[in-house]
Amino acid sequence: MVQQVFTTQQVLALQRVTTYQELADIALSQLGVMNEGSSNRPGIICGPISNGGLGSKELNITHFELVVNHFVAAKHGNFFSQIPFEEALWRVQGLLASADPTVHPKGAGNPLLEGFYRPLFESGLIGSMLFIKDWESSDGARWEHELGIELGLSVGYLNDKLVVTDR
Repeated sequence: MVQQVFTTQQVLALQRVTTYQELADIALSQLGVMNEGSSNRPGIICGPISNGGLGSKELNITHFELVVNHFVAAKHGNFFSQIPFEEALWRVQGLLASADPTVHPKGAGNPLLEGFYRPLFESGLIGSMLFIKDWESSDGARWEHELGIELGLSVGYLNDKLVVTDR
């Protein structure tokens, strides 16, 4: 099992980035390292963050972290976590919104999903996706699900007890 570790340079970069692509580059670098140390590509937990789920971004992130930590601690393989990127993702979203206040916070075509998440999923560095219960309540998680299916990634679903099911 290879755990996600940030270099000092990456931590500093997370504080300075101004685009989703810069964030994706950091994440892709981490995924590359995680792939070097393992015969299995890392999985990713997917589910509600900004909408749906437990009803608030803060509660959803807390739940998300618990699920990722559970799978890492239980040694169910390697899992990439996007949670360390959340602060920077929201900051970039704010920068984009202040540059053009007429644009929806997530933007036309959802630049967050297209600029950060799509490169990760299309990279071939993620092998599986596990969806947190009630993932369907999230616009982003539904988008991730569709993309994962389209790309042929292994998709599983977590029940209340964090057991993986086929649906």
